[in-house]
Amino acid sequence: MSDTTTVPDVVGLTEDQAEETVKNAGLKVGRVKTINSTSVTLGNVMSASPAAGTIVSSGSAVDLNVSAGKTGLGNFSQSESTTTD
Repeated sequence: MSDTTTVPDVVGLTEDQAEETVKNAGLKVGRVKTINSTSVTLGNVMSASPAAGTIVSSGSAVDLNVSAGKTGLGNFSQSESTTTD
């Protein structure tokens, strides 16, 4: 029977902080995917899989979704809608 551990909560941490937290919990960092976001600060973790609180085998991988910040298109659309008033 393998040892188990709980996935730590890394949402809101920077990518570096999240990676350190995951490793300190006896887990490894899996895929790191960057996703555009209008609400999460550039470089901060938006979500993780498995989710925080999930019990997994020690050494399991935790995938991170990290904010790539806002896209130019999002700002452009907002600008256009403001000028039509």
